[in-house]
Amino acid sequence: MHAVRRRRGVSPADLWAPPSSSGSPTGGADHVTPRFPDTLDFSFSTSSAAGGHAASEAGSSYAPPSLQQELLEDYGVNVPLFDGTVEAAQQLAQEDIHYVVLYMHCPTHEDTGDFVRDVLADDGVLAQFAECAVLVGCSVLTPEGDALAQRLQLTTYPALVVLFKRRVILTLAGHFATAAAVLQEWRACRDMWDGAVAEEVSFRAERQGREEARRREEQHVADMEARDRQLLDQLEREAAEAAAQRTAAEQAAAEERAQPHRRAVASAGGARGGRQEEPEADEARDRQAKRVTMEATAVAEAPAPPEATPAAPRKRGRKPKTVEAAAEEKEVLHWVQCDKCDKWRIVPLAIPKHVTYWECSMRPRTTCADPDDAQLDVY
Repeated sequence: MHAVRRRRGVSPADLWAPPSSSGSPTGGADHVTPRFPDTLDFSFSTSSAAGGHAASEAGSSYAPPSLQQELLEDYGVNVPLFDGTVEAAQQLAQEDIHYVVLYMHCPTHEDTGDFVRDVLADDGVLAQFAECAVLVGCSVLTPEGDALAQRLQLTTYPALVVLFKRRVILTLAGHFATAAAVLQEWRACRDMWDGAVAEEVSFRAERQGREEARRREEQHVADMEARDRQLLDQLEREAAEAAAQRTAAEQAAAEERAQPHRRAVASAGGARGGRQEEPEADEARDRQAKRVTMEATAVAEAPAPPEATPAAPRKRGRKPKTVEAAAEEKEVLHWVQCDKCDKWRIVPLAIPKHVTYWECSMRPRTTCADPDDAQLDVY
């Protein structure tokens, strides 16, 4: 019977660097960066078999399912060990921010049977470990287990090693009479290290929040750029369509303007018939046809002159004859305009239009001193 040898590992303060703005992920002075120097590497390059079990893959430690089956066959208890290597258990614990409880099994030791049946397989112990730890086992009879025991500096068995972030924080080696002693040490370890676990949880949540915010911002920027590209593409398409429409309209207008020239050329060619004329005459005819076409186009495109609106005849003395009355008397009337007062009046067609001034007697006169004198009333 061996006495219990308890060895503490590092303290929670050893896992965290002092506050510094340069090492802070957020750049603040109130943030600490976790550091885990001298962590244990549980991967091995050799492979072997123990107790008739299959050899493990290169780069992995002893396979726990074989150890669980060995405990069931040798001691009649089913200990739910992690189904994987020690390295895989470490990776799972880092993802879930849990402890790792490593059981170093030595089947040749005299206290191993009592420890497995009374302590390791105890329901209370297993429940405490399952709450926040990954329970994994390794046999010291394998090359991997022997190398791991030497690295952990284990000299007596059975042994339980508690790790957090690949750092040894508690080692229990020797005989434990009851499960209560193991639970007492386990609770004391958790009282010391649960604060570090909470800080790690907070740090990871903060980091995940920053990553999520960064991803959302990148997605938002990408969506805005995509919308801008779509808008630019739409504007370019509309501009191209408008330019194509303008080009088509200009071509149609040019074609329409060229039709008279083509018709003139065709007419000139038809008039010539099959006669052979001199090149100079053909060129002169083409120039004449082109000039006629240009003049016709200019006349067609010129704005129409505004129509002059004749002023209504003014009343002066007796009421002048109306057009209807003059028409009944079969008098042919027409409009004349005074060159001085620019007024229009209806006069019989017998009076010439070129006569400049008029008086009531319908005789030509040489002056028009008053605009009223120039008004011609038909009586």
